[in-house]
Amino acid sequence: MSTVFKEGVSAYESKAYPEAYYHFEEAAKEKNPDAMVNLAIMHMKGVGCERDLQSAKEWFAQAATLENTHAMMSLAHFYEKGLDGKQDSEKALEYFRQAADRGVVEA
Repeated sequence: MSTVFKEGVSAYESKAYPEAYYHFEEAAKEKNPDAMVNLAIMHMKGVGCERDLQSAKEWFAQAATLENTHAMMSLAHFYEKGLDGKQDSEKALEYFRQAADRGVVEA
């Protein structure tokens, strides 16, 4: 786990959300999929940044390409529920399968 990611976690736990966002963004530049997931969640909640479901989906997608199963499951739910107004059962199933292939029982 990179130092910048740890700093992001620490800032988030301290409720210093803009600082956490900055550190997660820096860690994401280093291809840290956990940082990407955290950025996605922050965008979904509007914590430390504007609420932006499209950005959340994009961060989840980037993390999923790096084999992050949390991101795969989140994208599956995103498409299943149409959180951005675009429900897509086929894409949801695709991400559920990817997660299941990597051992996620809930998928």
